[in-house]
Amino acid sequence: MLVIPVAVSILYVNNASAQNLLVNGDFNDTTGMDPFIPTAPGDVTAYWSDFTPEVPGWHDALIGTGYAFHGNLSFDYSNVQLSPGWLTVDEGVGAFVDHGLSSGVYGGLNVYSNESAAMCQTVATNIGTDYVFSGLVSNPSTDNAEGEEVNANAKGLVYYSTLLGGVEVSSNVVVATVYDQDTISFSQVISQASGAFDSIEVCYSIESLDGGSSFVAVDGFSLTAVPEASSAILLGLGSLGLLARRKRVYN
Repeated sequence: MLVIPVAVSILYVNNASAQNLLVNGDFNDTTGMDPFIPTAPGDVTAYWSDFTPEVPGWHDALIGTGYAFHGNLSFDYSNVQLSPGWLTVDEGVGAFVDHGLSSGVYGGLNVYSNESAAMCQTVATNIGTDYVFSGLVSNPSTDNAEGEEVNANAKGLVYYSTLLGGVEVSSNVVVATVYDQDTISFSQVISQASGAFDSIEVCYSIESLDGGSSFVAVDGFSLTAVPEASSAILLGLGSLGLLARRKRVYN
């Protein structure tokens, strides 16, 4: 006798191997960015961009006095007063450093004063197909003059918009919000049920809330298509047929 739950397990096949539509979603590509090598305590290169040239695959959306960069998690910045030094376990983002989506090289974005900056990427999609947007985002902490942890000095966001023929269908839908010391891994289905679209713009941003320097770190961004239901059903039925045939052969 065939067991129906087998069909169910086949129907919901893991889509982890699906193609990532985002360019440089792991932020490992530093082509064209300016190298910056701290003098102490190590010698691992970070890569900076004041948006010219832009981060490969990404473009600036909201211009403040912002900088985008790629940092290397293997470098010990603990004694160096530089933006990449904010991404340390001591700054409350160990969950980012140790997460499976953190590849060792990460993307970052920082601003000064009461300003905001965002990096975005737009990809073409198929009408009728749903997509999954996932990744990792963190907002390192800062201390006040008394050395006390201060929350909500900055706000980091990850969001998306859908478009049809260049016209927005849904605008700036937030999938993750991080304040100081927050680390969030997110996974959001972007469904055609909310309105047909033929492209998706995904963004990450940082906003200073207290006039100080603010920073957001990102890694492991992915945008993949959800298998169409009909294809999944056919896959499940085909597999059931193979199981049934095998059962007849070996009985």
